[in-house]
Amino acid sequence: MMRQSAFVLLAMLCVPHAQAAPRADYEGIWARTEAECRDRDGPNSRTLIEMGGKDGPLFDRYENHCRIERVTGGAGSHELTLRCFEFWEEFRKNGVSNRATARLVQKSARSLRIDGESYTRCRR
Repeated sequence: MMRQSAFVLLAMLCVPHAQAAPRADYEGIWARTEAECRDRDGPNSRTLIEMGGKDGPLFDRYENHCRIERVTGGAGSHELTLRCFEFWEEFRKNGVSNRATARLVQKSARSLRIDGESYTRCRR
């Protein structure tokens, strides 16, 4: 039994580890104000942009859960093509949705414009 365990451990060490894809500069949690970054209850502007989430690429706002279907652009300016759902249940079962776009312009590591509105990066 000890020999099998040693063999399994050795085999795991020999398998090359997958490299995590680099994060896009616009990934993270963003809000219009620092106060909204801290507010966990109720509607606010807090927006999560995550390319490698367990449910796939996500653009998430209060009662607006969007799958990112395509990203175009570069050099600090991107357009996200989204498929948005009002409820998580609809998101999970690929139910009723609508199409949308989000235009992102990266101003700095802590500043992003989403559809022309200024956002600040929230600290986690």
